[in-house]
Amino acid sequence: MQEVKFNYQGIKLFVNGDKVKIRNKYLFTNTSEFNVYEILYKDGKEYAKEIMTTDVEPLSEKEYKLPIEIPSVEGEFVAEVSVRLKHCTNYAKCGYEVAFGQAVVKKQIPDTLWIFLRK
Repeated sequence: MQEVKFNYQGIKLFVNGDKVKIRNKYLFTNTSEFNVYEILYKDGKEYAKEIMTTDVEPLSEKEYKLPIEIPSVEGEFVAEVSVRLKHCTNYAKCGYEVAFGQAVVKKQIPDTLWIFLRK
């Protein structure tokens, strides 16, 4: 079901490094009508969360810098951008996720594994 929801979402999010490209496929709805969050996960657990201000007109796209800086600590970091309802509707309550995109932004291989890979 999650894959079907992802394929039919009206806002496409392409996370790449420290940026996200937002493509608004809605005909009449601007992304400013939603809450957009960046959530940074470290080793699968929520590490930081920040709200983003976006203003992508219907049937257009824009690129934004992600607000959370990737820390220089060990671990795998995944940046997720989540678009959620700002106001309650007839079909869902406030905070319902209507679109998301994510990417691994930092993956470090432990030194012991590098030694194993070099052999």
